[in-house]
Amino acid sequence: MDRYDGNNLEYGVYIPITLKVLQISCKEQVCEVISLWKILNDHNFELIVASLSNNLKTILSTSTFRDLIITRTDICSNLIISVMNSYLNDNASVSNISLKLRESCPNLYRREDAISFKATEILIGSKKCVNLEEKDQQFRTALQLCKDSAPNLQLSNICQQS
Repeated sequence: MDRYDGNNLEYGVYIPITLKVLQISCKEQVCEVISLWKILNDHNFELIVASLSNNLKTILSTSTFRDLIITRTDICSNLIISVMNSYLNDNASVSNISLKLRESCPNLYRREDAISFKATEILIGSKKCVNLEEKDQQFRTALQLCKDSAPNLQLSNICQQS
């Protein structure tokens, strides 16, 4: 049977299920990007964008909201990195913003991202530590965080801190 005639259960079942999954996924993505946008606005959007590379600024300025949802999730990721780096640069804890991002946009800011930034925060703090025992403990804590999520953890940000 080459075409759907209304009696073919293969098409009658699989097509609606697939479309429903895509609709849910698209709705989730829209909600997450809107939630991210709200968080960015709460954190001085202009300063966040100012810390992006010129290339990313150009891409962002020419992107539509639709682009951010469908094809330019990399821009969303870079905006998240910029927010998180602002916390790290201010020597502020990333715990609250990580929690907010995980609750609001869990597909854009994954568990591994939260762990990576927490480990980075700990490593930055350890640089200022003069007590060698405490410094060693902070390194071990950061290392354990990385080990716990190692299969999915991107180490590029963390390695820059060591």
